[in-house]
Amino acid sequence: MTRAADILAREEELRTLYSELQGITPYGVDKDVYELSRMGYYDLRKFNELVDMLDATELMLIDTKYDYDYDRVSEGSDVLLDWLYELIKQPEIFCARRYPYMICEEMPTGKYIELQNKMREIGINCGLLTENEREASFVRIVDSFTNCLHSLGLELAEYESKFEELTQETNEVCSLVEEPKSEALIEACKVFAHYVEENEECYHSMDRRHQKGYIYENKIQFDIGGQVGHKAEIDLSKGVFRYYEPDRKRGRAVTTAIENELGLVCEQVYYDEYVCRDVTEDKVVELARLLAFIPSLDIYMDEAVTQYKYDVCEPECEDECVTEGEYHDTCVEICEDSCKIDSEEDEECMSECVLDCVHRACRDDCERYCDESAEDEILNRTIDTLEEVLRHDIDYYCDALNYIY
Repeated sequence: MTRAADILAREEELRTLYSELQGITPYGVDKDVYELSRMGYYDLRKFNELVDMLDATELMLIDTKYDYDYDRVSEGSDVLLDWLYELIKQPEIFCARRYPYMICEEMPTGKYIELQNKMREIGINCGLLTENEREASFVRIVDSFTNCLHSLGLELAEYESKFEELTQETNEVCSLVEEPKSEALIEACKVFAHYVEENEECYHSMDRRHQKGYIYENKIQFDIGGQVGHKAEIDLSKGVFRYYEPDRKRGRAVTTAIENELGLVCEQVYYDEYVCRDVTEDKVVELARLLAFIPSLDIYMDEAVTQYKYDVCEPECEDECVTEGEYHDTCVEICEDSCKIDSEEDEECMSECVLDCVHRACRDDCERYCDESAEDEILNRTIDTLEEVLRHDIDYYCDALNYIY
């Protein structure tokens, strides 16, 4: 295994451990364990195992720092070593052993947000803590550290493989971390790279040149766009497709299309994580191809919702409401107070007042109705469009957007 593979294997071990501490497994969520973790109660044995593994990770980062004459990897290793130095001390300050639990208070995040920002300054876009989080749980801070460890491993993998044939063939989209057992993983990354190149002009500017595929022995991981955390993973050894999606609408559209067209069983296992099961080799290429059609899709869906709401839904709804005359009698009563029907001029006042009153009442109703209706309409259009992509009825991202708008 390469050093990058070692780091990424360690990241996966850490991710598995802190997920188990929160009751999250590949097969679902243990709600009792999850609720206890939300209150700061963690299984003592697993918690100690996590701390020991973090301690061992320090040696791995020291070796990486001195073995690679590559500034970004060396500097990133330095930052993560500082992170670990601070992190490993925290259980002694904020946690207490109460067998069979380790009970932890939330911890200040300032120093970790600063370290996270240092990683971004040197060009490694990682970290999950936000500026608004003044305090966070121990596992939340570990989660953010692990996200940066993963990004460092990918940076190293890219460096180690930058002269390899596959990297050159795919215009630096694909990198080999390990030799894959299945050729389907290499083919999937090539297809992903092809459609990224074909479609990149259709992506929003913030999402261009961020698409990557990292191939392992039994799986492939994808960076999909510029947003931190927008990633996917196909693991053939477990028959699982994992999709990390912070935007709820896009997550639902993607997984529904996959269920309908590829016959996989998908569920949302965490607020930003979706899992589809029963993935076989013949599905890998189609999943990878679909991923090239979803960068910036959340932006375009939001724009389409706004456009549909103001240009289609509200005008049609208001016309129908006015025609049906639901508010006419109520508005007549309201307008009688301000218009006296003693002359033609007063009748004109009454007519204008009632018409204006009806339109305002209908407009208020339609704004509320169209807020939800427009989202449903664009979500359904997006699902239909992604299904057409999976059927190969649509081969170009800009054409897909024409169906959504």
